Amino acid sequence: MPERPSLHDLLVQLETVLHERSTLSDADRVELGHLHTDLARALAERPAAGSQPSLRRKAEELVERLQIEHPRLASLLSATLDGLSDLGV
Repeated sequence: MPERPSLHDLLVQLETVLHERSTLSDADRVELGHLHTDLARALAERPAAGSQPSLRRKAEELVERLQIEHPRLASLLSATLDGLSDLGV
């Protein structure tokens, strides 16, 4: 079974996708940029379990919206959320 990438690696990949030329709309790119910042902050601060429900909800909604047009990005976000959940964030 392949090893899961670290959260840091997932955030780096997300940042790379944000800077690539892609078919992301400007609004999606801005929203992903904010989410990236929020996720990185949550990872650095390691808040108490369950204290970030709005961040998780926001990310899950974005994953759902992006799944059709941007499956790679949706998968990356989903893996990042799983990793944060494993840490209790």
